[in-house]
Amino acid sequence: MTVLAAIAPCVLLTVALYLCFGTVSAYDMDDVKALKTKLFTTDGYDAEIRPIKNQSGKVQVEIVSYLNSKICLCELR
Repeated sequence: MTVLAAIAPCVLLTVALYLCFGTVSAYDMDDVKALKTKLFTTDGYDAEIRPIKNQSGKVQVEIVSYLNSKICLCELR
């Protein structure tokens, strides 16, 4: 079995997973400036106001992580 034949299934799987689940997004400087202007100037964002009805209560934060990529390591025989 050649090296190429051993690596081909891993490459094919990696490309297939990327095409099915991979997402790419990018923001340029104009997008960032527009967002900052909207939040801080137009909408009057105030960092002192907490996102909870009872301002003396705790703010519960939930963090979820996802697997974004898979690196395929194949053994060469």
